[in-house]
Amino acid sequence: GAIVAVRNRMFDWGLLSQYPVPIPSVGVGNLAVGGTGKSVVVAYLAGHFKSQKKVGMISRGYGRSTSGVRLASAEDTAQTIGDEALQLLSQHPEISIAVAEQRTAGIQKLLAAFPNLEVLLFDDCFQHRYIRPSHMLLTTAYNRPYFNDVVLPVGRLREAASAAVRAHIIVVTKCPPTLSTKAREEFKAKLQLQPQQEVVFTTYTYDTNVYSKKEQLEVSTLTAAPILLVTGIADPLPLCEALKAQGIAFEHKSFSDHHNFSKQEVAQLKRAAVKRKVLTTEKDFMRLAPLWGEDANLFYWPIQLGFVTPADEQLVQDWLATVK
Repeated sequence: GAIVAVRNRMFDWGLLSQYPVPIPSVGVGNLAVGGTGKSVVVAYLAGHFKSQKKVGMISRGYGRSTSGVRLASAEDTAQTIGDEALQLLSQHPEISIAVAEQRTAGIQKLLAAFPNLEVLLFDDCFQHRYIRPSHMLLTTAYNRPYFNDVVLPVGRLREAASAAVRAHIIVVTKCPPTLSTKAREEFKAKLQLQPQQEVVFTTYTYDTNVYSKKEQLEVSTLTAAPILLVTGIADPLPLCEALKAQGIAFEHKSFSDHHNFSKQEVAQLKRAAVKRKVLTTEKDFMRLAPLWGEDANLFYWPIQLGFVTPADEQLVQDWLATVK
């Protein structure tokens, strides 16, 4: 924590330089090591902007086997660009995506290849202070907010909770859809917002269907027999709760976040799933599907960002309208 604090001061005092992004941009990040629903927020932003502007996105490409700057293409896999970038590419093929450990190099190569880009999205850049997006969005999970957490290794924060002051808007994710006004106000007070900061409360909305490589099924059909749930994400609890709410019985095989499945593990999962449907997240599907082969029993359940109230959605829309 002390080391990160000194580093932040060096950026604040100008001793370490920041690269101002040359076009309008939105950075998305978190203070915790994972499980804040950041990927769903990035997908929402991509969907919002792509109907109005030419959009680019830069990600670190966590979990990939490649290094340096790589421009994503239809031939890429989770191994070459990471599961999060591949998921966004599959959802929004119109968007130009680069993965790069050094975001500055990623910006330069992406803009050289696509000079007509009008807005850039940055996935997981809150601690990457060598770049300075024009707009910064911070995610925090309702069930594990940063104000109740501490810095690694005792807690799960990458830096102190006070660093949230750098965000222009805070998106509280994974909220109960029926979150009361009183609970919202109590949570907001604990955030200790600065006068220039906004906060919105969001939830997940689940698709009515699940999807495999070859088919789609209504979620209601999964109630016929217990399924095998396979996850490799930081916080699978919302998915488990959603399945229970649908009356779907399941056995859960949980792996670490961004887990790279081995052929042996996939073989074990297949043996455990004989005569059963297998359900996973869309992000995990990016890593599992190439190893799963043509078996038709592996499905994913898409999720989207929802808002607790219409006012929350309007606030976000108004904020995004300033990205120009």
